[in-house]
Amino acid sequence: MPLEVFTLVMMILVLIVVIFLIPLLLQLRGTVQRIDDLVRDVQHDLVPMIKELREASEHVKRTTQAAEKGSELLAALGEAGGAVNQFSHYLKHDVGRMAGNLAGFWAGFRAAGKTLARYAENKERS
Repeated sequence: MPLEVFTLVMMILVLIVVIFLIPLLLQLRGTVQRIDDLVRDVQHDLVPMIKELREASEHVKRTTQAAEKGSELLAALGEAGGAVNQFSHYLKHDVGRMAGNLAGFWAGFRAAGKTLARYAENKERS
């Protein structure tokens, strides 16, 4: 009799486990099916997205390279502008100063020449 009771208790326990296990397995099957659908959708959407990301990355790379070349050109233009500015400064200040000095020297030279000419003229008269 104790063996029959034990068998009966074991059968009831197995029945209870099966009763709870079947809905759990059905729910697990549905969850696995949804996960499989999600993975399929992600793969379907991810491949074009990765392709677009690669294209965008390549575009950014080309744009960056063009900007670097442009910045090099701007730097060269800046240096040329600096040289033009220095030359302009030289023309405004240094050449003007030299022209003023030359004009002063010329005026002094003429005045000295006139003075010497008058002195020579006065010496001839005397």
